[in-house]
Amino acid sequence: MAARAVESALLTVAPVRAGLEAIAKELLETLVDKRAQLFGIGDEEAWNFAIYLRDGGQLSCLCHRRNFGQPGDVARAWPIGAGHVGLAYQREGELVNDDVATEEVFQGKGDLYRDYDKNRYRGTASICIPDVNEGRQAVGVLVATSSRVGRYTQANVQPLRDLAQSMGAILSPRPNVIESSSGERNDEA
Repeated sequence: MAARAVESALLTVAPVRAGLEAIAKELLETLVDKRAQLFGIGDEEAWNFAIYLRDGGQLSCLCHRRNFGQPGDVARAWPIGAGHVGLAYQREGELVNDDVATEEVFQGKGDLYRDYDKNRYRGTASICIPDVNEGRQAVGVLVATSSRVGRYTQANVQPLRDLAQSMGAILSPRPNVIESSSGERNDEA
C-alpha cells in the first residue's frame, strides 16, 4: 500500500501540496496501525508517532497520533537543534535512544519543557525525512516515541527509515507542485 501511495503521489502531473501532505499522513496512519507487529508496542505503554516539517528555523508538526492526552492537544514546534526532534534534524540523520529521560540534551527547555516528558518519552527514534533534491536540507523529521525504555533500537527502526525515505520523495519541493487550491505554483526546486 505504501509503495502505491508514493508512486501515485510522484506520478500526479501537478499535485496540490495539501494532497501530498495528506498522503504522508495516510502513510503515518498505516505505520501506526501496524505498531504492534513492527515494534511490539502494547496498550500498556504510551506511544506517539509524528511528522515534523521544517518551517523556517523550527520544526512544526504536520500530524501526530498517540494514545495519550486530549483530542485537541497541539504538538510542540521544536527549534532546530532543540530536543530529540530538533537535534536529529540539525545532525541530518537519526537519533535512536534507549532512554531520553536520562540525558538533559534531549529535553525541552523553557516553554518547551513539560513535567510529564520524562515519563511519556523514554525510548525514541527521530529519523530525518530527506529532501530528494541534491544539496538541500532535510524536509523534516519522522518521530516515534514510547514510554518503554529501549523500545526502539538500531535493529528495529528500518520501517521508520523506509517511511522517512518515502515521505522525502513525496514532500520534497518539486517544480510541478501547486502550493494551494488557488493554483499558486512552487517553482523553487
